Amino acid sequence: MALGLIFAAWASLLKDESNLRPLFAVFAIAMLIAGLATYFSMPAIPAVEILALPGM
Repeated sequence: MALGLIFAAWASLLKDESNLRPLFAVFAIAMLIAGLATYFSMPAIPAVEILALPGM
């Protein structure tokens, strides 16, 4: 997701007439979607299982 923020920041620094500005905006949105998909696909570790480990 940090790469998407870099693309968005770079796009904001470009002039309004620049043809690269929409391209960087598309890259930023694509990185946001990829980052969110990765975030939501990671399994959560329930705290109940961590506390129920033997030897603790």
